[in-house]
This record gives sequence, C-alpha cells and structure tokens, in this order.
Amino acid sequence: MTEYFSSGLLDQSKLVEGSPGCLKQILLFSNGDADAFLRCYDVSSASEINNTNCLSGLAVSGSALFKQLTFPPLSFKAGLYCLLTGTGASYVVILSRAS
Repeated sequence: MTEYFSSGLLDQSKLVEGSPGCLKQILLFSNGDADAFLRCYDVSSASEINNTNCLSGLAVSGSALFKQLTFPPLSFKAGLYCLLTGTGASYVVILSRAS
C-alpha cells in the first residue's frame, strides 16, 4: 500500500522531493486578489525545467481563493519541483516516495 504525505503549506517555488515518487494531489490558494499558478516538474533542480518534464499544472483566479486537482498518481523519476507564481499564493502537494 502506498503511503502519501503532505508537503505542508508552501509559499514559494521549491524542490519538494529530491527522489523518485508519485504526485497525487495539488491544492492551490490565492490571496483573494491576484491569480495564482502552480506547475509541477519531474526534475531535481530548477535549472532542469523545460516543456517536456512538466507533470501537471493548476491555475486559480484571485477571486476563487482555492482550487484542487486530484488524479491517479503521476510518477516522477528525478524529483518534484513546484514552480509557483502569483502574489500571496500558496500551495500544498500530496505525494509519495518510491519504495
């Protein structure tokens, strides 16, 4: 059985996991004014980001405050880097590590 865990509430782009695993859910929050965007990449550092290694993305309008995306687990091999844009935005990802 796969054990999932939360990244906790994050408010900046970062390498969330530096080893292989699976992405299960994204929760994205806006500040009530500005739109927010989150893209998740299968990379081990920001310098490796390109159009071919994007796992998933999510956008929320400032007036919507919150959006979530749940899917069958998406495997990543290098690591999970989350790129966040939007003033006052934050996010949580639910993921697992490869066993």
